[in-house]
Amino acid sequence: MIRDPYNYNRLSKAPVVAARLLGEHPINTFTQNCDTTIIDWTFLLRQTAVTNHHVTSDSCLTTAFKVVDLIITGKAGTKLLRRLAYIRLIQLFNDLEACIRSERHNLQRHALQKRVATVAIDAYMNAQDGVPGPNVRQMLRERKRIGKRWVQLAGPFPLFALIYSDEAETVV
Repeated sequence: MIRDPYNYNRLSKAPVVAARLLGEHPINTFTQNCDTTIIDWTFLLRQTAVTNHHVTSDSCLTTAFKVVDLIITGKAGTKLLRRLAYIRLIQLFNDLEACIRSERHNLQRHALQKRVATVAIDAYMNAQDGVPGPNVRQMLRERKRIGKRWVQLAGPFPLFALIYSDEAETVV
């Protein structure tokens, strides 16, 4: 039996997977999706702007998490905007985690025994309405995982998430 140390067999499937993710006319898909989503994306960015440099104590962060959650849960927005909301969620987490690290460096807040990611998830949990149930933390971590996948697919430009066909939803 011949071993495949470089996983060439898996790499040979990459063009097939890429074609499924991008669809038949990716540029047309991207253009149409941008046309229908750009205004909502701009509105989402405005609604989730966190202006305070001390994000962990800012009520804007709670509002931003709630706005993103409305879209992620399908209570507002479209399927395409949901992709961008996941990306925005990761941007909010990145900002929050950077702020937590900065505050820790300055020894201002947060017990040092908790990891930065745990403190960030705690802040996200605090933004949830009602009493958190037993599976809420897991659900929020899953949202974060999906958001990271969309960030990977979009790369440095969030709107690139709009180039993908509906097939991308199953991969994410």
